[in-house]
Amino acid sequence: CTLTKVVQGVYNATTGAYSDTTTNYTGRAVIATGGTVEGGVSSTIKDMFPAYVAGPADVVIFLEGLSAAPKENDTVTIGSMVLTIKAAGDIVGAGGLYVVIAV
Repeated sequence: CTLTKVVQGVYNATTGAYSDTTTNYTGRAVIATGGTVEGGVSSTIKDMFPAYVAGPADVVIFLEGLSAAPKENDTVTIGSMVLTIKAAGDIVGAGGLYVVIAV
């Protein structure tokens, strides 16, 4: 998989726009069995993200091997699917295995 982070840069007064810096990180992804927030891992997701309101297209994905932590609004590309991360959590608190909800 590829995790893509976009960071807003400095403001250019001439163009009236901010410059963006895009960085890609590669790792591995596993889409949870059932593939939805309400699937087999729903109690874990509800525990990790109690305020999150699940949508019908939400997908639970486990990410591993990344050199940067996934954050809300980052994108993850798995094969030909490009998904936007809506919630992310560090499973063991060591920065190596993450669970994300993406759509």
